[in-house]
Amino acid sequence: MKVKVLWLVILFFLCINDMSSEIVFRKEKSIFIKLYGGGSSGSSIFDLDENLLTKLTDDSSKYSVKDYTIELSKNTIGLLCEYSLFDNLILFGNMPITFNSLEEKYIGDSIGVRYDKAKYSLTHPEYFGIGAKYEFFRRKSYGVLLIEARIPPGFKRGMLDTSKNFFLGDGAFELLSGLAFGIKTDKFLLESMFLYNYRDEELADQFIIRIEAGICTVPNSKLSVTSDFVLSMKSFKEVIPLKTNQIVTQEDYIAIGFEFSMFFSESIYGEFNYNIKLLGKNSWNLGIYRIGAGVLF
Repeated sequence: MKVKVLWLVILFFLCINDMSSEIVFRKEKSIFIKLYGGGSSGSSIFDLDENLLTKLTDDSSKYSVKDYTIELSKNTIGLLCEYSLFDNLILFGNMPITFNSLEEKYIGDSIGVRYDKAKYSLTHPEYFGIGAKYEFFRRKSYGVLLIEARIPPGFKRGMLDTSKNFFLGDGAFELLSGLAFGIKTDKFLLESMFLYNYRDEELADQFIIRIEAGICTVPNSKLSVTSDFVLSMKSFKEVIPLKTNQIVTQEDYIAIGFEFSMFFSESIYGEFNYNIKLLGKNSWNLGIYRIGAGVLF
């Protein structure tokens, strides 16, 4: 716990003057639509002692104990729509659809033959997001207030009740809110964001810090590095240990990545980003990429 507090203090003083995630405000009544897609995969998890596990043990049978490997894959397509109600107020909606699969295979026997322990798959809208971004000051730097509600596709209370869907469940309501501050010149940007993520049902609330630093010497473009720090706001004394076929209810992790984005004309936009987890607790070890293309009206 002392290590977590120290991380928060360090990150706070790094970010207190420069928070965001390049939140861009546009002319009043403008509309921005972005289609995006990407994927993530992982074959290992971080346990409660922050150890990286590449194989797990099946001790469900009283006659034998067997090791097995895991392979999680998640592909995403989504649509983001933003409407600039005023120069300093954006309303937005977001809907990602995910294609999830999990394969578990026992370690090879004496002659190297492997066989399946279990296979799972699920395709569904991950959530329906609605929110707003409000810029409350702009001088040499700027400050933004953010809020987003994420509504799950299912309405079954208790996301760990897998009676109808044995893989991942139907999600839970989330409400993200926070502040972002940043500074951007013709040559560089320094931005960061503080968010509190309220999560319903069995999900533990989270505190999220995102930092971005990059260069933007080419007009209407940026190349940046990012870091994300996610801290569970609930004690791990009563944690639900990670089960590979269920939603992770509580986790800590640190991830780093990079992002490139550019307006190729006044209205055509493109982006690519990638990030990977460096450290974690009760968390999947994932690499995640995303590409996007947008149009500004």
